[in-house]
Amino acid sequence: MRLMPRDIKLFAKLNECQWLSTSQIQRVMFEGVSLNAVNKRMRKLINDGYVYAARCSRFEEYYFRLKPKARRVLESEYGIQNAGSEVGRVLPGDIRHFSVINDIRLAFQKAATDGLFNIKVFSTDRELKKMIPYLAIIPDAFVLLDLSDGSRDQSFFVEVDLGTERPGFFGKKIQSYETTVNGPLKLLSPKASLLIFCLTRRHVLTLAEKIIAVSQNINRYYLTSMSDFSRGYDIRGKMFLSLREINKSQNDLVSLFDKVSSCPEHVSYRQDKFILCK
Repeated sequence: MRLMPRDIKLFAKLNECQWLSTSQIQRVMFEGVSLNAVNKRMRKLINDGYVYAARCSRFEEYYFRLKPKARRVLESEYGIQNAGSEVGRVLPGDIRHFSVINDIRLAFQKAATDGLFNIKVFSTDRELKKMIPYLAIIPDAFVLLDLSDGSRDQSFFVEVDLGTERPGFFGKKIQSYETTVNGPLKLLSPKASLLIFCLTRRHVLTLAEKIIAVSQNINRYYLTSMSDFSRGYDIRGKMFLSLREINKSQNDLVSLFDKVSSCPEHVSYRQDKFILCK
């Protein structure tokens, strides 16, 4: 089998993300190509020993990781050291959560190709645990951007709440961001914003009210639902509820890169807008 340039790019992406689903690969590597064509190419890569496929059940899509043969290609021909060496054979137990973090990573990478910013750092919780083991709270991801307009670097902590944790856990974690001495806001990036990806818009509103009740600085929080995010996987899109903007009469969803600004009491959702309830 002859490897194509797109195969090598896919290997590099798998090396970075560890596991990618069929739909993620189609969206990022085979834009405009049918799912059948993607499956056909992936089967060839599997049969020739370059990638390994696994799925949670026969009713769900496959996820793929590198096999040693593909790792050797990246190491010998492209100088990528230890390519995919720490990826286990078994899917992560939290594969849904894991996959959403990769969706966010891929969305930042896609936006970076348009020249709005360069990604200086994108580290997941697994990487942060190894780099800074004394962090009291481990974000799901940390992102540091170098904005191309020459303004100061912009940084984000990413949290994904799919409603799988025990009740109250996520709210306590968010509250601890501001109060814990060895938390990420104190050690990694005191001026970072928090991006919170929730399962539903209803969940966005519930969590927003909790944050408003306990936070000393609501300006740093941006929340979105997975339905808003997955509509186009465009991290630059107007899909975030900004707690800075929530007390204005027209609280449209905003982009992370809008210039926005102040302090609310209570919110409800109507049509495409979040409206302050007096």
